[in-house]
Amino acid sequence: MAVIVWLWDAGNAHGVTDDESRARKTVTTFMQNNEADSARVESATLVTGVRTLSTVYRRTGMGWSASRDGNGCIRWETVDDIPASLGKNDPSPRNGGCTGHATV
Repeated sequence: MAVIVWLWDAGNAHGVTDDESRARKTVTTFMQNNEADSARVESATLVTGVRTLSTVYRRTGMGWSASRDGNGCIRWETVDDIPASLGKNDPSPRNGGCTGHATV
């Protein structure tokens, strides 16, 4: 059974959660507080090693990228960085709307 988690990066902050919405809200807060100019939320699978008892996250290449536009609005784009060798068919991002403004 695969365990799906959401890895997030915003400025110098990084984290992991089991909920996509929570990850996006977290990085939006960092961006609204001017602690980050851009952010990324990406799904990953939890991989555990049998021989070494190690645990790692394997990034899927699918998720969200956030950036601030000239008006301070935080905009989201889907990210699909799956290599073509794994069957990627549509490389075009889908744009999202404004989710908040940075405080000045």
